[in-house]
Amino acid sequence: MKKRRLLPLALLVAVAGCVVAARLWPRTLSDERCGELYRAYADNPEVKASFVKDFRVNDTVVADVTLLKALSDTGWALLQKDFNIYVPEEEDTIFLIDVYFWKTFPKSHPSLPPDSNRLNNDIAAYSYPRRVVGVFSIKDEKQMKAIPYFIADYNIANN
Repeated sequence: MKKRRLLPLALLVAVAGCVVAARLWPRTLSDERCGELYRAYADNPEVKASFVKDFRVNDTVVADVTLLKALSDTGWALLQKDFNIYVPEEEDTIFLIDVYFWKTFPKSHPSLPPDSNRLNNDIAAYSYPRRVVGVFSIKDEKQMKAIPYFIADYNIANN
């Protein structure tokens, strides 16, 4: 009789254990699935690179995002050069508040001006004080319209 009571309890514990293990299992992608931009910075000791697949921008729009954080002055200088981010004069740095600016650039050349075909571009959001660049990979017009609003909303909510 006791064995009959223990079987459902053992099954319940096994199912709960599987659910917990699945939730805690790391959700990592292979480097090949992370995109060219991520791979370009993944092994750079001056920049920490991360990749987020299907980041939720709003209720209906998701986008792949490559996050780049400069770990040193050299890393930040590299990101500013590679993404053609304005390098302020020393006396202008007092005006750099903690907001994210954004710009569009051609998918394969982050330092060039945007392509006239909007869908040939990606969007970079960057912060001077945080020394980070987040690159949203654009695949459709919905993303191109939603991401600048997401960045603006983020700035308003966090300042």
